[in-house]
Amino acid sequence: MHEIRYSACQACGSAVFGVEGSFEDPEDAVIADAFRRTCRPCGHQQYLADSGEYWSEDHTFVSVCACGEEDFHIAVGFSLYADNMGIRSLAMATMCLACGKLGILGEWMVVTTTWHCSTAPEDGCRAMM
Repeated sequence: MHEIRYSACQACGSAVFGVEGSFEDPEDAVIADAFRRTCRPCGHQQYLADSGEYWSEDHTFVSVCACGEEDFHIAVGFSLYADNMGIRSLAMATMCLACGKLGILGEWMVVTTTWHCSTAPEDGCRAMM
């Protein structure tokens, strides 16, 4: 990973989140298609990366650590092309606030869209159509 961004709530600045996932096809429910974070202090919700495009309310689940807790810090890592002009792949991970266990939400190759990472951390990386 060339760059890692730690999630912070756009509304209140907190870094404590609940995480939900969504499967587009519940028959192939091995890896989620989309993720959404919910800020624990203020309730503000936001999709991770381009998850909003793939979110389905019909097939959701709540992320729970092996210790039973549901509060996490979230980080998104980006692997960039050699010229730093786009994102080659990304990975999303969590850290349980109760026990410190790390978990991976997902990892994807970016092949259909050019992505750009802003220098402002609050802007994050966005797909450029």
